[in-house]
Amino acid sequence: MGEFHVDGLGVVRHCEQVRAGAFDLYRGELEGVAVAIKVKGLGFPKDNAYVAEHSVVFSRLYSAIGYAGRFAERAPGEELLAHEAERIRATAGTWNHDVLAAGPVRSREGEPGVFGLVMPWHPGPTLAELSRREQRQLLPRMMISLWKSLAAAAHGDLHGSNIILAPERDRFVLIDPAVFLVEHDLHASGDSHSRCSFTTRPRYYPLLPPYYLPRARLRDAPSLTSQFEAFRWALSGCQLVAPGCTTGGATRGFAEQPVARDEPGPADLLAAGILYYEALTGEHPFHDEEFTEPGWLGGVCLEGFRGSDTGFDAALYRLARPVVRPTARASDVHPDESALAMALLELRVLDVDTLAALAYPAAAAALR
Repeated sequence: MGEFHVDGLGVVRHCEQVRAGAFDLYRGELEGVAVAIKVKGLGFPKDNAYVAEHSVVFSRLYSAIGYAGRFAERAPGEELLAHEAERIRATAGTWNHDVLAAGPVRSREGEPGVFGLVMPWHPGPTLAELSRREQRQLLPRMMISLWKSLAAAAHGDLHGSNIILAPERDRFVLIDPAVFLVEHDLHASGDSHSRCSFTTRPRYYPLLPPYYLPRARLRDAPSLTSQFEAFRWALSGCQLVAPGCTTGGATRGFAEQPVARDEPGPADLLAAGILYYEALTGEHPFHDEEFTEPGWLGGVCLEGFRGSDTGFDAALYRLARPVVRPTARASDVHPDESALAMALLELRVLDVDTLAALAYPAAAAALR
C-alpha cells in the first residue's frame, strides 16, 4: 500500500497496483472515494511491433509522395495519456466516465513525479469477465445505449475489458478510448508527411482501423465492403461523400475524431458486432488460417493515386469470403440473434430504428 500526491486533488491513499504493462493502473482512495490512477508503465513498448491480442500503440508515417505506410517514431506515453484525458472529457459524461485530474502524480510531495490520470473507480465486472451466456443476454439489451454512446464520441478500442457493467447490470461505463495523435508536415516540395499514432486492440478492428471516420453516413456506404473502399479512398486524399461521389483534398483518413455525431463510426460498429458474434459462438467472425493480421496493416495509398494502392490483398480476400452465420456455428443460436450479429458485421445497421428492430427480438430470444 502506498499513496500518491496529485496537484489540485490532494493525497490518494491506500494505493495498490491492479495492472502493469505499457500503462500501470492503481486503485486508491481520495477522501474515502475509490479512484483509479493511470501512469506510463515499465512495459511501454520501445518499437513498433504489435501483439494482436492486446491494446497496443501503432505509429505510422504517411506521405503523399513515396513514404506512405512506413513506421514512424512512437509517440511518448505521456502524450498518449494527455490525449486520452481530452477524449474522455470531450464525451461530456455520455460514457458515464470522467477524468478528475491529468498532471503530475508524485509518490512524495515535492518530487517531480510522473504524468498520470486520476479517474473514478467504477465498481462492477467488465463485459469480458462475464460468462458468454450473460454477455449474450446483455449485449442486445445494451445495443441502443451503446449506439448512442459511440455516436457521442468515437471510441476506437472497444472490447470486453473496456466495458464495465454496474453491479445491477442497469448501466455500463466505457473506459480507455483509443488515442489518435496526428501530426501533418507539408514540405516546400509538395510532399506531405503525417505521423499517426494510435492505440487499439486489432482483434476488434480487423478490417477498418480505429482512426477511420468517414464523412459519408452509414446509409451512403451500406456494407462492410463499401466502407472498406471508402477507407482506401480516404488514404489517397479523397473522401466518399455520397454513393459514387468522392472529393479531393488533404489526406484525412486519420483525422482528429469529432464528437457529437448522431451515429457511430463504422469501425466501432463493427467492433460491437464482433463482440456479439463471439458471445454467440465463442469464435471470431473474420480470423481464420488465411486472415490473421489487421487488413489495414501495411496498406499503402499515395495521395491522388487511388489506383496504385498496395497492401490490401489480405483484407480484400477476407471480404470476398462470407462470414459463417452464427446459426451454422452454434446450434443453440436463435435466428433473431444471428440476424442482429450479421447486420452489425456487414454494417447494414443504418440508423437507430433499424438497430432497435433487430436488437429487441434478439434480446427476447436470448432469454428463452
